[in-house]
Amino acid sequence: MASPRLWLYILSGENRAMLVRCPQCRMEIRLAGFDAHQRVVTYLCNRCAEIVHIDLILDEVKSTAAATSFQRIRQGRTILVADDSSALCSVAAEILRQEGHRVLLAANGDEALEQLERHHPDLLITGLMLRGVGAVELLRRLRASRRLGGARVLIMSQVAKPEMVHHLAALGADGFLDQERLVETLVFRVGQVLDDAPGPRPRMSQTA
Repeated sequence: MASPRLWLYILSGENRAMLVRCPQCRMEIRLAGFDAHQRVVTYLCNRCAEIVHIDLILDEVKSTAAATSFQRIRQGRTILVADDSSALCSVAAEILRQEGHRVLLAANGDEALEQLERHHPDLLITGLMLRGVGAVELLRRLRASRRLGGARVLIMSQVAKPEMVHHLAALGADGFLDQERLVETLVFRVGQVLDDAPGPRPRMSQTA
């Protein structure tokens, strides 16, 4: 089995984290809460199901600059989670807060609009079937806004039909989350959208 190249390794008091790349599919993943005194760390890649073994001595590449960048990107972001299900919002909020993000919650589309206007979050995670102002209308208004149009958007749904995915992507959605696999995929999808953000989103109009 090929060994991954550990290109970022952070030790900060009791908060230990490292960013690694799967040698099979090249997906990057953050590992946290591991025992730094343990020589080998093993994890399962969520994308290709490869079992990856990391030798903390042989594979380590320390980088202070990278660590600073990692902390700046991964922490301190404001994320708004909007969904009719309070249980789903609570689960998502707990996961995101453990990653160092500030999390806001909205129970419907109207609350989401208020939170967007008040806090200008970096990312909106919204359920597709949202009460009040629906997710599609929320996305349209967001992309048409001068002040809010740059926020990233992830759409949550239990069913993602290809035509629906294409339609929402055309409206400006940055990605999609399978609600059935939220716990397993949330951290990766959020990191992918925020870390790989190419710059400000184009607005749909100049009138909002």
